[in-house]
Amino acid sequence: MRELRGLFAGSFVVAARDKIGRGRRPLLALVLLLGVGCAQYAEGTFRYVDHPDLVAVEFASSGGDSQSTGIGMVSATKRGTGTCDEIAIAALQDLLAEAKAIGGQAVEHVQFHGQGAWLGRVVCRGADGEQAVSVRGVAVE
Repeated sequence: MRELRGLFAGSFVVAARDKIGRGRRPLLALVLLLGVGCAQYAEGTFRYVDHPDLVAVEFASSGGDSQSTGIGMVSATKRGTGTCDEIAIAALQDLLAEAKAIGGQAVEHVQFHGQGAWLGRVVCRGADGEQAVSVRGVAVE
């Protein structure tokens, strides 16, 4: 009889743990989804007159994949505590330097990563005073 109790007791503990685990999974998924959705996005501005060193950078007219052909894709990511505009300028300077490092003279079809899409305008994401920018483009001669 004790042997049977031991067998059933072990099964009960496993079943109880399994039910507890199932209850936590949806809660964990909900917390993760809310956390991802809480990322703040800000739109920045870029003026060529203020940054003549970046005249070789051409923004995309829209989002989506690049239709331009060139030497290759280049990308840059920057993080910092400055404004969206400051972080974006630093990222664009890195992007142009990356293009020059592979033999390019300019970058076309430049896009910033927004909320789930690549956009043809300056977009930053961040929270708690820190901004982050991801930018990509096509290096051309």
